[in-house]
Amino acid sequence: MRGLENTPGLFFFMAGSTRNRTAGHKWERDVAKILRDNGFPFVVTSRSENRKRDADKIDLMNTDEYENGLLPYSVQCKTLNTTAPYPKLLSEIKDMEGAMKVVLHRQTKKVGTKFVETGRYACLHMNDFIDLITELEKLREENGNLVAKS
Repeated sequence: MRGLENTPGLFFFMAGSTRNRTAGHKWERDVAKILRDNGFPFVVTSRSENRKRDADKIDLMNTDEYENGLLPYSVQCKTLNTTAPYPKLLSEIKDMEGAMKVVLHRQTKKVGTKFVETGRYACLHMNDFIDLITELEKLREENGNLVAKS
């Protein structure tokens, strides 16, 4: 924005905005790695793979979906120092057949000049949660030895 370089208020706003965007992108990459390490080997950020999916408020997807299939979760990653507005965020994620909507929230708080992580949360619609635990219980019954990870 030419002519506004020396406007202090604008500088701080832009600096904070850049930091927030960088923190959000890092959280997306961190979650993609967590998912790859836990049985989803093709997960990448949608920013790197498909701008349309990114515009649909879906932050993670599989590479080469024609070959690897759709990720069964429509994930939106959020890094916030406030409580996430879960109903709003879930409603913004585009509905996709066969994909469960999930918001993965990294809560932070400001300590001095830095933001420190205070928690990680997953939020989804209750019906989807019931579907997940029902499927887990079926798998436990079939295999007899599954133990919940904490």
